[in-house]
Amino acid sequence: MTEIGESAEDMYCAICRTIRNIVKVEEIEGEKIRHLECGHRSRLVTRTLSENVNVSDSLGVPHHLPSAPALSFAQYTTFGAKIANPSNKDLVGYHGTTKYRLEIAAYCLELLLHNYNNDIAFAAGLTGFLVQAKSSMDSLSQEINLYFGLNIGSGPNYATDIEELTEPNHLLSLSAKNNALSQFLGQELGLGNSWFGDFKKLRDSEGVHRTRAARFIKIGKPAHDIEIGDKKVAEYCVESISRINRIIEGSYRLM
Repeated sequence: MTEIGESAEDMYCAICRTIRNIVKVEEIEGEKIRHLECGHRSRLVTRTLSENVNVSDSLGVPHHLPSAPALSFAQYTTFGAKIANPSNKDLVGYHGTTKYRLEIAAYCLELLLHNYNNDIAFAAGLTGFLVQAKSSMDSLSQEINLYFGLNIGSGPNYATDIEELTEPNHLLSLSAKNNALSQFLGQELGLGNSWFGDFKKLRDSEGVHRTRAARFIKIGKPAHDIEIGDKKVAEYCVESISRINRIIEGSYRLM
């Protein structure tokens, strides 16, 4: 038995369930025995990992983060020029908001990808992305509502959203004004579209409600993989913003 010496260090006693002073430390056959002031003892066993397992620097499956896509605003610009008139003040305001929201979503996506480690910056990026990406489609919906005079909702501060616009009765009203746009939105975002339903559920749970789903982190090289349900977060968000950008630009093209 080798006595290591006295120590004033504290440690938690699992039996007393409180912090106790360490009054003596001994080493017996490679094991350190710490004697606590309460009379209880603690054993510390040290083993070197490489003696027992093969250590490799290739742990984890290959996983490369996707890059955020470049957004297109060609049709946005064309439609903006078409409605540029002082009499369209509200419409022009919502038009600018649509781009503004989508650009914030793109910024949040960059934040998410740059901090892909499930910390608070990742959470802020994910939440901001989902909320702002959805808001860009809501703003587009109010543009369509105003431009075609659909009169969805009432009151000076009322603005429709993408769910309300794509209800069957409102798509039917829109079809009388622009059948191609009505069919396009019905196919991309209507009740039967599983992608939008899933996107909204994720946005609601992560961004605006308290029902956040569990996140699963898989070890990967050079980047870990974070999943929510069956969705790989990075890949899903990159695909989603590309899809939303395409829907927005496609809508402007038909207006």
